[in-house]
Amino acid sequence: MHSVSTDKRVSRVTYNIGGLLTEIVYPEQLLIPERLKSFKPFIDKTEEEITTGNAPRCKTAARIVMKEAETLNRQNSLSSPFLLSTFETESGVCSLYREEIPAYGGGTGNESNTGYLFITNHKDTEKENRSGIRVTMNRENKDVICEYKEQLSYANLVFSLWMIYAFGAIKSQTVPIHSSAVISDGKAVLFLGESGTGKSTQASFWMDKITGTIPLNDDSPVVTLSDRGEVYTCGSPWSGKGKIYINKKYPVAAFVRIEQHSGEEIVRMGKLEAFAALYPSFPPQFIKDEWFEDKACAMISEIIKAVPIYRLRCRAVPESAILAHSVIFENKD
Repeated sequence: MHSVSTDKRVSRVTYNIGGLLTEIVYPEQLLIPERLKSFKPFIDKTEEEITTGNAPRCKTAARIVMKEAETLNRQNSLSSPFLLSTFETESGVCSLYREEIPAYGGGTGNESNTGYLFITNHKDTEKENRSGIRVTMNRENKDVICEYKEQLSYANLVFSLWMIYAFGAIKSQTVPIHSSAVISDGKAVLFLGESGTGKSTQASFWMDKITGTIPLNDDSPVVTLSDRGEVYTCGSPWSGKGKIYINKKYPVAAFVRIEQHSGEEIVRMGKLEAFAALYPSFPPQFIKDEWFEDKACAMISEIIKAVPIYRLRCRAVPESAILAHSVIFENKD
């Protein structure tokens, strides 16, 4: 059995991202595997390996059914929505809502009863009605409905898949983190910070100055916490302008929060500072949701027990990379 299958009207593709499966069922004319080029390295082979007894079955982040819709108004899905957040994306504007939807859990009040909806529209208002996407999901993420108008925006779809994955993966202690990640000495170093603070620049210095260092992801690597408390990171289909799509998994050596400064210094943070350094890099779109925030905070607490978190205050100079590497890997602090 291959992970991409077709019949006369619909197709299915399954991706393995960070050890979690995301299955997409879609009208075959959308050509999802061909159009989502950054996802190609993550097409899942697990089903083939299971039939030969060579691999265990993976957990699922989401099962998504795509279908065309006549209208994408939020009123079609939620009767009394609560707005969690509104934010701009690279290609559009997104609004996230939450409501208790009895259809998801039979009105029992359990976790799966909580429904969520987000709508992504194109920044160009003339295209808004033709290229928008509406996603309805719940905390189980087993039956995610992704609706689109006749002119599907694949850029909006890529972002929508990031939203769905981030929400579905958190319950498995897995999450995409806003950072730039490199591999050095067989382990990952993830650079944190606000946009424009120099994460990608620091990563490039490591690749130029630290022998054997290679890139893993330049925007949203996936971080996962094992049952034994070990922290790993994986590449993902979401890598920003760097366009680095590597489907590999590495243990994490350190997280490094970058701050611009007139000199170069690196210090290991205490637990409270470390928590505050990691928290902003978790998906901010869902942080106002108590269920997601509780799981994110629990994961952060376990990460800072297992992996050192550093603050690197520096200029945009190669010497900062040499200093950081010596402290993280050679304990010259």
